[in-house]
Amino acid sequence: MIAGGGTAGHLSPGIAVAERLVQQEPEVAVDFACSARDLDAQMLGGAGFDYHPLPAAPFPYGCSLRAVVSAGCLLRSLARAWRLVRRLRPQVVLGVGGHVSVPVVLAARLQKVPVAVHVLDAHPDRANLLVARWARWITLAFPEAAQHFPAERTEFTGCPVRRAILEASRNRAQELLGLDPARLTVLVTGGSQGARRINEAVVGALPELLGELKVQVVHLTGAADFERVAQESGPAAALHGHYHPLPFTDDIGPLLAAADLVVGRAGSSSVAEARVRGRPQILVPYPHAGRHQLANARSLEAAGCAVVIPNEECTPATLARQIRALVEDEPRRQEMSRLALRSASPHAAERIAAGLLALARGDRPQHRCR
Repeated sequence: MIAGGGTAGHLSPGIAVAERLVQQEPEVAVDFACSARDLDAQMLGGAGFDYHPLPAAPFPYGCSLRAVVSAGCLLRSLARAWRLVRRLRPQVVLGVGGHVSVPVVLAARLQKVPVAVHVLDAHPDRANLLVARWARWITLAFPEAAQHFPAERTEFTGCPVRRAILEASRNRAQELLGLDPARLTVLVTGGSQGARRINEAVVGALPELLGELKVQVVHLTGAADFERVAQESGPAAALHGHYHPLPFTDDIGPLLAAADLVVGRAGSSSVAEARVRGRPQILVPYPHAGRHQLANARSLEAAGCAVVIPNEECTPATLARQIRALVEDEPRRQEMSRLALRSASPHAAERIAAGLLALARGDRPQHRCR
């Protein structure tokens, strides 16, 4: 059983591991415990895995009425998770972070089911810090997170990436969207929920990007912002063309394959997917939720494969300037691409799948924190 959900960033690594589990052991059954959001059903149903929604809600920072409501949801989720684990009797449970993983991991632990945890962020979130104490095996997407966990139970694997990301074709995206092979492609994404700050900066920068730099922009706006962005970008798009706004897609592989530069937030899954395809990135970390994304972004910046713009500094002028600097400097883009590939972890899903199978057999995965 794999527990996580609520955002594509939490689901994608779980799906990647599930794919490899079935590939390595075709008789293995994988069930997901997820959130009740439509996105979870869309992604998991599309991937062909059974899923079981739980009513858990994100636990807010600080004391508030919302925190009381979230605590009530957590108790209801724990009761449902207990029944779910008891009914399905999994041999091993993997928590991939977020509020959904907490009740499932706790229910598994209480029923003596082996637990593994995958930590997505360079600075672990509260859920992972809590559930990791019950885990026999802790895997990390970023080596910087190792300081928070016992070395004897911890291993740096990198972030699992779905097979569709690794195998996607550049030509397919160009054909689907009618992209011009002669123009550089800038892919902008704010994740499954969109990013208002990035959307506003992109719309303001479009005249320079499309007119002066002569790039083409594929823009994943998020469903909530799509109509507004489409309307506000209309004049620049009508004048210059080469602008492709989309609400969201969980089939981002072809878009990454077609991109020459990626602009987005710094969620662990999204940066891992761009890095495994060797894409230079301009990252605008989400400034809330414990500032976990800032730690992720700084890690990629230190590795030489990303440029970081703090959220409060992401204006049309700043974003256009950073994009121009990379578009007009091909040697720098190539070096960033090389460093991205060197620091990527294309085999993370295989390694985690193998460790889970070992736990299911009652063996102990080889722990090596590196």
